[in-house]
Amino acid sequence: LLTGLTQRLRRRGWARGNPLAAPGAPSAGLQTPPWWALLALLVGLPVLLCLLPLVLILPLIGAMMLVLAMLWGFSGALWGAALTVLSVLALPLAGVLVSDLDWTSPQRLEMHFSVLLLMIATLLVGRALSDLRRTLQNNAAMQQELALVSQALRSCPLGVSISDARQPGNPFIYGNPALEKLSGYSRAEILGSHSRLLLAGNDDHGALLRARQALSRGRSHHEVLRNYRKNGEEFWNEVTIAPLLDERGKVSHFVALNQDVSERERLARELARGREELMRQTHLLSQTEAIADIGGWVLEMADQRMYWTDGCFRMNEMDPSAGAPPLPVALSRYEPESRKLIQRTLRQILRTGQPFDMEVRLSGLRGTSRWVRLKGFPEMDGRKVVRLYGAIQDISA
Repeated sequence: LLTGLTQRLRRRGWARGNPLAAPGAPSAGLQTPPWWALLALLVGLPVLLCLLPLVLILPLIGAMMLVLAMLWGFSGALWGAALTVLSVLALPLAGVLVSDLDWTSPQRLEMHFSVLLLMIATLLVGRALSDLRRTLQNNAAMQQELALVSQALRSCPLGVSISDARQPGNPFIYGNPALEKLSGYSRAEILGSHSRLLLAGNDDHGALLRARQALSRGRSHHEVLRNYRKNGEEFWNEVTIAPLLDERGKVSHFVALNQDVSERERLARELARGREELMRQTHLLSQTEAIADIGGWVLEMADQRMYWTDGCFRMNEMDPSAGAPPLPVALSRYEPESRKLIQRTLRQILRTGQPFDMEVRLSGLRGTSRWVRLKGFPEMDGRKVVRLYGAIQDISA
């Protein structure tokens, strides 16, 4: 009766510590009744005890203590017990109200004993109601947290699935809307189905084996798998699977995050093909340069940096791993007259922006001297030369 009545008072907002109230409402912990209520009871209760017959005193005290216990829990019960002691025992003993009380009468002794039992019962009820309030408040907070988690899972752009590892086939027990959109299966089709629902026809045994081994050891695993939608369409699924442990430390469930990365995988394959083609072209260029005894170079006019192909390194007898030297170092490899010719030609190119073609003598790093032909053209930005493109060819033969 007390529990049910307290809940009705809470729903009406007449009781404090409502766990279903909005955030910021008073908490369900120990709360002191308002001072004016305690003052009114402290003044009014002794007066009523003097005016009422003994047969009505016990119900009055019981009603007062129970109301305090229901509204303020254990704190209210403590205050009710304190007021009862003051009204029934302390004040009469001090002679504040009456001086002709018969303390040995059976009715008076029976009332005192009944009040003692009632105080004990009220304290127990108040304690139970306080515990009930805390439990309801914790349950309400847990329900709010679960509702927030559920909303987050439903709104998550990744496909989230939970499977039960304790059942045969590891069936799905949860799938969010993003998983339905990703797989093409409805929620009813996903729930209870085998965890290999999207793996039908997958022949990548290595990836599946790695995933099984990691999960069997209770570890999280990340893998990109070839999956299939309900309509048979193939897509690449980036899956992150993590085991959930029960209270005994054993795997009870698996939670998986699924993301369609088909576009990323397509771009990666195109990039790999482009890289492979570039390597073939680079190798072909290197072989062609070796056959024709030519090389290519670029000079950045802003910082005098140079970029050489393998043919340039070969004719200068230098190691390609060290990179192309700056322009002053490259010019030092030419004989003095040839170096002067190159410098005059560079100044002329900067003035006129015209292509160039010259024959000069080059000395390799190992001392090999050869005649080479330098030919190229400038790249202009308006009327300013920003870089030179050129070729070098061995014409010694």
